Amino acid sequence: MINIISYILFFFGNFLFILFIPDLKVQSFLYIYTLSSLIVGPTSFIFFSKFLNQYNKIKILILILSLLIIFYNNNNYLYFVYTLNIFFSDLFSSQIKGKKINFLFKSLLFLSVTPLIFNFYSFEFTLLLRIILCIGLIVLLLIIKPLYIKLDIVNPLLYQTITNINYYGSLFILTLILEKFTLKITYITFQIGFSIILKYYDLRIRNIIDNQKFKNNLKYIVLIIFSLPLIFFFRNPFLSVFILYYLSIIFFFLMKYKFLNKND
Repeated sequence: MINIISYILFFFGNFLFILFIPDLKVQSFLYIYTLSSLIVGPTSFIFFSKFLNQYNKIKILILILSLLIIFYNNNNYLYFVYTLNIFFSDLFSSQIKGKKINFLFKSLLFLSVTPLIFNFYSFEFTLLLRIILCIGLIVLLLIIKPLYIKLDIVNPLLYQTITNINYYGSLFILTLILEKFTLKITYITFQIGFSIILKYYDLRIRNIIDNQKFKNNLKYIVLIIFSLPLIFFFRNPFLSVFILYYLSIIFFFLMKYKFLNKND
């Protein structure tokens, strides 16, 4: 239960973070964040599925790249370092066997959005605050040296590469065709739909739910996912946005037959 709460806090915090990014900065941030995610996403996943014994080396590398912000004070680099920290810190905290650290980290990350919501500090300050929390987690894990759970999945490289191209490729296109508040709402809606189906797949891949239960609940998942774009009608919808969303979702469902059927 505590892991589920941690998962909800992490994603809800990220959605709030995107929602309250200043309109003038959201396009440039999401452009760099999404482009970086196309590389960092599969890299972090593959690391945890195949090279977990090298975890201290990747932690030190992330710390070095993060500290370079002091000398290379550039927004694009700041956005990249943020992406790097968020991806790896999420996996580090999620894959350690101790659940309390994961819950504490995700709770603090969720609360870190507060200054942005209430306009206490700048967007850049909130970014740095969240990076500092990630760095703090990495330093703590270097000290206590916890045990990690290795990800186990059929064809991890192929699965994660295809998933990330579809997931972040679609989001990247949004940063090219939309802007400001419309981009925020559409981006978050896409993420919710994509996250629901991929998290549900993840439950099956890890054998947390059996095949029969997976099939029984799939119809409800489909209904939710295909209904989400109705929110676009409140924001002058673009036909291209609907096409992009449903093509991406259909592709995710096609992936089921490639990867999940092997677990049947």
